[in-house]
Amino acid sequence: PRVAAANARRGALALSGAARARAETLHALDAIAERNRPTAPPKKPEAAPFFLPTPSMMAGPTTTSAADPLLAATTTTSAAPGAADMEEASTENPPAAKRRKRRAGVSSSEKDDPAARCGLAAIARGATATPVLAHLAALSPPAVDAEIALLCRGQDDADGVDLLAAVLTHFRRALDEGAAFDALQAYLHRLIHHHAAVLAAAPTLRPLVDDLRASQRAAATKVRGLFHEALCLVDFFLSKGTSS
Repeated sequence: PRVAAANARRGALALSGAARARAETLHALDAIAERNRPTAPPKKPEAAPFFLPTPSMMAGPTTTSAADPLLAATTTTSAAPGAADMEEASTENPPAAKRRKRRAGVSSSEKDDPAARCGLAAIARGATATPVLAHLAALSPPAVDAEIALLCRGQDDADGVDLLAAVLTHFRRALDEGAAFDALQAYLHRLIHHHAAVLAAAPTLRPLVDDLRASQRAAATKVRGLFHEALCLVDFFLSKGTSS
């Protein structure tokens, strides 16, 4: 935090240090999902013979010999499952009602406690932005996208709106401090992608969105200025080298 505050006083900007492909993947998640979408439903593979053909098999069916107990046991075994098999299957597979309840979506604990939605929700209401950035930096791009998407379920989700307000505040503070500028651009992209309707409609979020917009513009102007200064220095030294 002290380093971030010192960088903010000096007007410096820090990058996340992550690979460039990570931010690019976060920006292109929709295109990647569309590219990986299957074009046709999976097809059942053609049945292949389990046994290789032998001369005796090609000669036709033969009667079972009593001298071959293994073959007799194989042919007399019924294909229908017995009571023991049915009991074992019922213990291995959960009832259909439980499976439907599991697929229903949100558990009762998640409805009662918004912090149980995801790891980002659990730390979003902290005092500083450092834990939030550290948590997101430790996740893969799809996991980051999933955590941001789980923050809010719509305009009627009051707890989700509060979580969005906390995350917007952390992102604005990080922009003002000049921390992880490249990663913040990707996080903001996913946040707007998932929650644009809520950000535009919720009255409590509009002042936070305006503050974040101002911080984003100031940081982008600062980045352009730093790049311009660097290019001017490069051009100056190149001109000095050619003149000498």
